[in-house]
Amino acid sequence: MKTLFKLLLIVVLAGYLIYAFISTTGKEDPTVCTGVQVTFTDTLHSGFITVDEAHCITQWGYDFRPSYLKIAELRDLLPGKPVLALTATATPDVVDDIQNKLRFCEKNVFKMSFVRSNLAYIVRHTENRRLEMLHILNKVKGSGIVYTRNRLETKEIANYLCENGIVAT
Repeated sequence: MKTLFKLLLIVVLAGYLIYAFISTTGKEDPTVCTGVQVTFTDTLHSGFITVDEAHCITQWGYDFRPSYLKIAELRDLLPGKPVLALTATATPDVVDDIQNKLRFCEKNVFKMSFVRSNLAYIVRHTENRRLEMLHILNKVKGSGIVYTRNRLETKEIANYLCENGIVAT
């Protein structure tokens, strides 16, 4: 993985790659960070680092992951590139800690409402989660997102949905 990351970094720095998503949960190499997205445009040869689920970088967050602490080291590899940290679950203390851990030069926060008119949120208590999920997905038109706790459960749910005639990836 280390060699692959170095090759990817060379391609990105040369300006040949528009978008790279890097996720190597459990790796301890400081040049390979969990949940890091390096985004570049091929015309400007410039870009930025996007950290999704940024609350994971802080012990104040609900899902602290020590490997996220290494993300700031990308600033050394990509000097001068701006950093965009995204999260939907940060308290003011978490926001401050994210900016400190990612070495932001200036505090800068853009907030939006959680309310989205084009989305519906459904939370139900049920004895059989999978059957209820199938019922909802068969009744509601359009796309849907099913949240799970980990990748293994995501794969299991996707397989279950496919077995029941629902396209899932």
